[in-house]
This record gives sequence, C-alpha cells and structure tokens, in this order.
Amino acid sequence: MDFVSKVNSLYGAKCYSDFPLKDKTAFKSGGNCKYFIEIKSLRALQNALEMLGEENIPYYILGGGSNLIVSDKGYSGAVISTLALNGVFVKEDKLFAMAGARLPEIYRFALENSLSGLEELSSIPGTLGGAVYMNAGAFGKSFSDIIYSVETISDGKIKKYYKGDCKFAYRKSIFQKNNEIILSASLDLKSGEKGDITATKTEYDRLRRLSQPCGRTFGSVFKNPKGYSAAKLIEGANLKGVKVGGAKVSDKHANFIINEDGCTTKDALDLIKYIKRSVYNKYGITLKEEVKYLGNIYDT
Repeated sequence: MDFVSKVNSLYGAKCYSDFPLKDKTAFKSGGNCKYFIEIKSLRALQNALEMLGEENIPYYILGGGSNLIVSDKGYSGAVISTLALNGVFVKEDKLFAMAGARLPEIYRFALENSLSGLEELSSIPGTLGGAVYMNAGAFGKSFSDIIYSVETISDGKIKKYYKGDCKFAYRKSIFQKNNEIILSASLDLKSGEKGDITATKTEYDRLRRLSQPCGRTFGSVFKNPKGYSAAKLIEGANLKGVKVGGAKVSDKHANFIINEDGCTTKDALDLIKYIKRSVYNKYGITLKEEVKYLGNIYDT
C-alpha cells in the first residue's frame, strides 16, 4: 500500500499527492507539496505523524496560510492542515479553542458568551495555532496578552504550557524553537456587555479597513525594529507602489506586499530583498521578515 492509501485508511484523515499549496495560502503563490494531509481528529493526527516518522517524511503544519511564502518549486515533504481541528467552547471559566479555529470564529463565540478581549485581534486572517506560534498582534495588543495555557503534541505525547512557560516576546514564542505542534489554547478573557464588545470590534475593523489593503497579501511582511515602524521606514525609502514582476508594495500600507496578476514567489522574494537593501542603504537598519518560508526559497 502506498503512503497516500495508508493515510486515507485512517479515520479522520485525507491525503492528496502533488497538491498545489497556492490554493491554501493567502498570497496565492508557490508550487506543490509532495503530500497534503487534512486532519479531522487528534487520533488521526497522532497516527499520521507516526506514519510520517516511519517513512522519514518531513512535514509542515499549516493553519490559515496567512503569513507563509511557499517556494515556486514547492515543498518535498508533507503539509498537514489543521483547519478541521476547529472546536471552540467554554471550559473551566476559560474560552478553549483548537488550533484550526480561525480568529474571527473565536471572536464570534466569545461575543455569544459575552467575553471581551479579542476585539483588536479578531480580524487577523489566521488560526489560533498560527496566532499562538507567532504571538500575532494588532493595534498594540499581542496574543500573549490573552493566553492562559497552550497544549501541544510531540512524539505522541500531549504537553501543557502555561503562559509563563511559552517565552512570548514580540512575534516570538517557544514553539518556534521546540518543534512541538500546537493543539489548542485556553484564553483568559473578561466578561463584558455584548453591545460594548461589538462597538469596540466595529471600530477596530474600521481602522483596519482604512490602513490595510485587501486582496492577496501576506499581511505584515517585516517585524517592526525596536523603536521604529517597518512601514514608515519602507515609506520613507520611497517604496510605496514599487513593483517587481507581479509583486507590489501596497500604496495603502508599505509593510504589505500585494500579489497582482501573474505574481510568482520569486517576484515577492526579489521585492523583499529590494526593500531590505533600500531601507538599509537609507537608514542603516536591517529589516527582519515576519513571514515564514516553506521549501527552498533560494532555488525558487
């Protein structure tokens, strides 16, 4: 039995070969992965990971794909999608969400239960797992501000981290180093009035629409250097609207790159390199990417 058939024999798993990853990322570029595995249960995830280990196949965990750059030549391993692991419920006075739950969905559940704290973060186009992994943030608030605990899996064993164990920092967490897969998190939210929660969320949505572009984009490409705004540095280097192939620096927010028609990952990478070089030449500051890379981007 081949690998695809083995995975498909599992209850709660579906495997595809030579799968186009651009269909699963927000930027909509990049090549195919060798295997794409959709997971619908913890048991299926455990079994799939065991099979990958037996076959010595590398893997990458994918949530919403909102801050991911995929090589034009794709990825030679397996990509595991956690989007179907998306349960959200109240547990022991905390809001509990699985890794694949999208942030807007978690906000809606919190609103139904009159829980406040997600208003600034809920429009981030990603999943809980990615938000915890990256310590995602918006409007001066980071996900670490509302984390109570995080559950992960590694070598088939489930482990629980409390907030203080997660080593959160600006766009950083311990999970970027320990290779454990985030399964779920408990959020420490506060009781609030639904009308007040909705009004606050509406205002943040308005501000986001005014300041950030829509369409095919990674979100923020670069981290803010300490004491600086990456967007203002890029804008100060006169890079708004600059294009390389089908990749364009947004006219609305300079820290966003837009995928225009025909854009390849190579176009985006060449534009990122150009931005970094231009900002360094003008300010002596080296921008560091917030986006993550998958596949051999140097051979894209």
